[in-house]
Order: sequence, then structure tokens, then C-alpha cells
Amino acid sequence: LEGGGILVFTPHRPSADYISNMAMKLIRLISVAMLICFSLMTNANKEGHSLLSATSANDWQFVSDRVMGGVSSGEVAVSLEGVTPLVQMSGEVSTANNGGFIQIRRDVSNLTTKNISGVYLTVKGNGEKYFVHIRTKWTVLPWQYYQAEFATSDQWRETRISIGEFNGSSWLLPTNISGGDIRSIGIVAFGRDHAADISVREIGF
Repeated sequence: LEGGGILVFTPHRPSADYISNMAMKLIRLISVAMLICFSLMTNANKEGHSLLSATSANDWQFVSDRVMGGVSSGEVAVSLEGVTPLVQMSGEVSTANNGGFIQIRRDVSNLTTKNISGVYLTVKGNGEKYFVHIRTKWTVLPWQYYQAEFATSDQWRETRISIGEFNGSSWLLPTNISGGDIRSIGIVAFGRDHAADISVREIGF
């Protein structure tokens, strides 16, 4: 410098508030990255699209044993949890008059996935056990289906059922289920006298 002066650089030490703010931003960034990774891992085994969306929720139809002379009763209701569509089935299952079921089901005959490993669903219920019923081009008679059981609680729970867990209602049905053969899928309260109350937030193959 002119005049022989010496330029001295004094390092700036960040304030405690600055360090705290940067640490919080870093924590948020890591949290978002972890959520993204978790979401990708969770959806890795979901081969197709969800069968429940804002545009398809009304595709679910209610069916009871009254079509065969039973006395079970119930209803299906569609609602929103925030922006997430929900389908709820509620009612009373009675085995009187050789009945014993209520169900909600929808057509999936346009399913393009040929090789499926199973069914995933996110549900909340009243603690009773319920069933997923799959009908295929081979289930010609009304009492033919493939069935797998799952449990519920009063908290949302994701359940995965492998395709090998589905059992045919008749020995005449093929053992293996091909995605291209599936015609409909249903959530069923079945086989005993009880109150049914189950909400479905997500279901798919």
C-alpha cells in the first residue's frame, strides 16, 4: 500500500443466529430428500395406477346378498380427506336366509398389466377382518371368485397381499391369476354376522 501500510484481513465469524438458520435449512433439505426416497421405495412395488382417484371414486358400486335373497344391508359413500378421495363401506352383515356379505367393487376389465405380483391397499376400519375379492374371465358363476383376507384398525394401514395368497372359491378355477384375465376387484365383509365399517384411501395392483 501507499505509504508502506499493511493490509490486514480479519476473518468474519458468522453469528449464532446465522449458523442456526443455516442448520435448520439443511435439516429441512435432508428431510425432504428422505421423504422423496421413502416415497420412491414405497411405490417401487406398485406396478399399476391406483384404482381410486378423484375421477374414479364413483366407479365403486355397492352389492349385497339381497341379490340372492339375503338380508344384509349397507351403503357406499364417497368423500374427500383434504384432496384425497375416500370410499367408505358400512352396514350390517347377516347370515340369515343363506346370505352373509356386503361389498364394494369396480370393473377393471381394461387392466393392461399382465403380470401382477399382488394387490396393495390403504384402509382404515373398525377392527374387523375383510377380504379382497378378484373376479376373472374364468369366474363365470356368481359364487366364483378369488379371495384373500386382511385386517383393519382405526388407523390408516397399508396392506400388501401377494397374488399367491388369493384362493379360488372352486377347484375348477385356474390356480394362477393373470392380470389380463382380471375383470373386477372388490372389498368384502363376508361370512359372519357383524357390523362393517371400512374406508379405502388407496387400492391397486
